[in-house]
Parts: sequence; C-alpha cells; structure tokens
Amino acid sequence: MLKLKSATVTKLFGYEGNDYTVEFFPNETITFVYALNGTGKTTLFKLIYAALKRQISLLNSIDFE
Repeated sequence: MLKLKSATVTKLFGYEGNDYTVEFFPNETITFVYALNGTGKTTLFKLIYAALKRQISLLNSIDFE
C-alpha cells in the first residue's frame, strides 16, 4: 500500500510566500495541522484530495503552483 509522506503547495491563493508543507507520519495514529484561521488549511486538504482523486476541475479552481 502506498502512503502519503508529505504534501507541498506553493503560492496558495496566488501569494508569494504562501507556501505550505504538511508532513504525514504513517506510523502515528493522528497528525495535527494547525495555523491561524483563514490561512488555507482546508484548501490545502482539498488540493490533496483532488490530486489523489484526479479531480482536475477542482485543482484548476484553486490558485496555486
């Protein structure tokens, strides 16, 4: 089984410096992701989901590199 180790998104919402990397720890039961409200946590996970499910229309609807 393949396991996702990390995910990186740069220029989220088109802004320079809006770069995020989420590290997943496959041997742990839970991974916490925390940041200020409105910084893109939910959007980051939408992008990961869309990439894994090959939902190109969702990927195209969010501004990132």
